[in-house]
Amino acid sequence: MSAGCRYKSGTLTSIPPHMLRRVLRLLGVLVIAAGLAPIVTAGTPVTWDEASSPAGIELKEGWRYRSGDDPEWAATAYDDADWEVLSSPALAGNTPPATGWTGIGWFRMHLDVDASAAGRPLALEIFHLGASEVFVDGERIGGWGTVGATTDAEQTLQPRGRPISVIVRDAGPHVLAIRYSNALSAPGTSWTAGWLGASSFSLGYFARIRTIPQSVDSILAASRGGVGFGIGALILMASLALIHLLLFAFNRSGRGNLYYGLFAAASAVLVLVNLFRNQGSYGVEAMLWFLLANRIIFPVLLVTFWTFLYASYGARIPKYVPFAGLVWIAANVVSLLFPPATTIANGLSLTISAVVTADGLRVMVQAIRRRATGSLIVGIGVACFSLLTLRELLRVVFGTSYFTADGLVEPVALIGLILSVSIALARNVGRTHHALEEQIVQVQALSEARIEQERREANLRVEQEHERARVEALEAENRRVAAELEEARQLQLSLLPTTLPAVAGLSVAAFMRPAAEVGGDYYDFATGDDGVLTVAVGDATGHGLRAGSLVTATKSLFVAYADEPDLGLMLSRTTKALKQLRLQRLYMALTVAKFDGRRLRVASAGMPPVYVFRAATSEVDEIVIRAMPLGSVVTFPYAEVEVALGRGDAVVFMSDGFPERMNGEREMPGFDRAREVLTAVGHGTAAEILDGFVRDGDAWAGDAPQNDDVTFVVVKVEG
Repeated sequence: MSAGCRYKSGTLTSIPPHMLRRVLRLLGVLVIAAGLAPIVTAGTPVTWDEASSPAGIELKEGWRYRSGDDPEWAATAYDDADWEVLSSPALAGNTPPATGWTGIGWFRMHLDVDASAAGRPLALEIFHLGASEVFVDGERIGGWGTVGATTDAEQTLQPRGRPISVIVRDAGPHVLAIRYSNALSAPGTSWTAGWLGASSFSLGYFARIRTIPQSVDSILAASRGGVGFGIGALILMASLALIHLLLFAFNRSGRGNLYYGLFAAASAVLVLVNLFRNQGSYGVEAMLWFLLANRIIFPVLLVTFWTFLYASYGARIPKYVPFAGLVWIAANVVSLLFPPATTIANGLSLTISAVVTADGLRVMVQAIRRRATGSLIVGIGVACFSLLTLRELLRVVFGTSYFTADGLVEPVALIGLILSVSIALARNVGRTHHALEEQIVQVQALSEARIEQERREANLRVEQEHERARVEALEAENRRVAAELEEARQLQLSLLPTTLPAVAGLSVAAFMRPAAEVGGDYYDFATGDDGVLTVAVGDATGHGLRAGSLVTATKSLFVAYADEPDLGLMLSRTTKALKQLRLQRLYMALTVAKFDGRRLRVASAGMPPVYVFRAATSEVDEIVIRAMPLGSVVTFPYAEVEVALGRGDAVVFMSDGFPERMNGEREMPGFDRAREVLTAVGHGTAAEILDGFVRDGDAWAGDAPQNDDVTFVVVKVEG
């Protein structure tokens, strides 16, 4: 069968040329599609909600890396399937990319932009010590510094997270490409590169996507906080250094002031170095010099503090103390100049730091056992300062510091140490001064004539007798006042209902805990012949006897007006009666309510909202009535609100003692917490709902004393 034969009616025929070309084109398209298929990967999702979150979108995993420099690598259609995939673009010095690092390279990440983020301005934050150029879909949108393969061509700039504005018009796949260089880290370029290669120092960068306002706010907050804390710490440490060095200059016997002054001076220099480091835009080499300064100053700081402890609480300073400091500093310098020695130097530094810390704690424990002056106060500061060494030991042994608030370790360590030592030294100076004054008085007293001495002793005895009599009178007065307060307290408690009302279809629970002997909260009930339940919950201004008097008057008025069907009129009559009593700036906030079957009517005079739990929907309604407290404005038009209740609904009345109750940090739960508690326990009985509020309030306050009266009344619709 020849290649040129045809087949027709049972005979083979050749394929026409134009058909052959079409077939070949189709095969070509299929081959190209098959070749591109491996590089189509799922991109990192970018949504507006994630970018708006406090942490933003951290761009860590999914980067593709290639060493070298080629402008074509920014193009969207460029095939990066054979590039190395990184777990992070940080590129620690001791774990460089598998494909190598020459000081310059490209990083690409495929993004999947959600429609919610398309067309809206986003902020790309970058943190690095080198230089960068940023491209989105092949278009350069910004960068930091001048990217270059050599140190001469490169100009590094530390962006510190300052944002680059990114606006992606269309949703769908996009490519983020970063051209990045860190020429000093290229192997064989300098001792810097060698040191970086032997350490875990970051050669690359960190990146994340946030919204523009969040990015700007975080930068401003970090700048204000860092500069403010740094300047404050610098002024504090410099002032302490000057004060204690001057104290030593005027009293050479106080060696503790000398060493503590040197410690404060070293701390001030360390704060100043870190203040410059954290506020400037520096490259790798500058950051290494800052690191060298830290590694020289910190041993000086710790050794001077060590000598302060010995000078103040030990027999004498051991000779190995300054020797250990010199070895420590020398090891740090050698580790920077000779990178292979880094691991040994770091281990030696950590060992000396641990020994210094442990020995300092030993000295303080012995001083505390001897009951040395101020030893307990200084011991607390030493314990705070030892947190720095403990954190580093935990990081080395376990890979983490195990401190929940790791960023607070350094402020707590330094502030705790500074305050404790300063308090102890000031206390010692004060005691010494006081002792000298007493000695002078004694010398003067001894130089006087015996008759004058006896006269003074007699006068002193008379004064002591007068003082003793005054104290006894005060104690008697206190006992009398305490007895009166207890009587008033018992009287106020007797004004509260002794039993809860029994009304068909309703269950009632009540609770009151005063904050003082005589509180200002009040609750009461009245049941009419028609089965209508009237509830009153009040809160008088202040505490004590005056507030108790106002509660007593309100109780009497409630008994008199409880049958009044118009709640607004009831409050108006009550406020007029209280005004006539002329209680002088005593006011009564009061909520009154009537339960008529499943019909609830509420009127309020300056009380917190009334909360209604809807059993059918598990939602909480809030009845807010803004009005003046009783006894303030006679003509105020009090109004009532009517709501319908359903089976299982619960109504909660409360004073402001729960939402305004303070915990140890002087924080208040607020009214939102009241809604949350009622939502959680609203399906329970009236007693269970009441117990839920009481337990939540106690849990919120903890050990903090109760700052106001707490009152609850819960009415549950049963039938």
